[in-house]
Amino acid sequence: MTILDHPVAHLGARGSIADAVGNPLVPLARVTEDTYATVHAMFECRDPRDTGPQIWRQTGGRVTHVVDGIGTWGTVTGTGEFLAEVTGGTVTVIGAAPENSAGRAGHTWYIESVGHFPHPLAEAERWPTVVDRLERIADVEALTVLHRLAREEGLRLGGSAGTAIAAALRVARTLGPEDVVVVIVPDAGRAQSKYYDDAWLGRLGFPLYRGTPGPTVAEMLVGRGTAPRTVPSTATVAQARDVLADTDALPVVLAATGHGPTVVAEILGSVSAAVLAGAADTDPVESRLEPPLPVVGVTEAVAAATRRIGDHRGPVVVAENGRAVGLVAADVVLSSTTTGSAAPRKDAR
Repeated sequence: MTILDHPVAHLGARGSIADAVGNPLVPLARVTEDTYATVHAMFECRDPRDTGPQIWRQTGGRVTHVVDGIGTWGTVTGTGEFLAEVTGGTVTVIGAAPENSAGRAGHTWYIESVGHFPHPLAEAERWPTVVDRLERIADVEALTVLHRLAREEGLRLGGSAGTAIAAALRVARTLGPEDVVVVIVPDAGRAQSKYYDDAWLGRLGFPLYRGTPGPTVAEMLVGRGTAPRTVPSTATVAQARDVLADTDALPVVLAATGHGPTVVAEILGSVSAAVLAGAADTDPVESRLEPPLPVVGVTEAVAAATRRIGDHRGPVVVAENGRAVGLVAADVVLSSTTTGSAAPRKDAR
């Protein structure tokens, strides 16, 4: 049995949901001392083929640091507890996670199969104490490592591997020649993985894998335009009007507690002054939701951005490293295609 199969996985959310629907059929929906004891008992039956014993054996007992991407905490807990025991607590266990995950309520992230985002209905969760420290890795850092591994080492790995290896490299830079760092690489990149797809990378403003022969959006724009104001999905029409002010349209984003730039994936749609004109102040803005504004990435070719804009006229979201960093008028991007030179900034109105 693995931690993923164990009935106490994701208990925080299960407990809240079971209570909400009055479900008596989830006897393990609550986290108790007994259920945590059950989880830890799983690691007492250690097989020599398990990850911890393999690391210990193959490094000849010289391992000083072990790095693993965290999600359900299964691998890092089992491996970390074993190595901590056999080394007498001298090994350092490091968890790698996207910068917005691991108990930090905030924005979403793009690297899949790693990180832990507590369900909004979940109770306060207890975290394993085996992890000595956590390295938070930005999406762009993980992607940069993935691209280097593919180009320089011939290793085409998946997203969570990029997060873990980026953390291991960060840790290794602070260590000496006697230290031995082991990183657990959990996945491989598929041939058509989006992490190597310049169309996907470029639209979000991430560094490209292959690059583009033509001018990029960043090269053709003078500045990024204004930092985009956004309307939260929980707003009323009156509140949306206040945010819009003299702007024609703005993105409507998933209401969240996080700070900093909006993640493009959290944009649910848009709202315009024209559509709100006849709406009641107390109506929810989601009832007046329009399609999302076009998004152009700073690293993509202007020609590709122009095709995506199409016949749209009005504000366009500018993305960099997966985040909305600017709002410009569509004709600014379109005019840069026809002139072939950097267009003067014209903020969206």
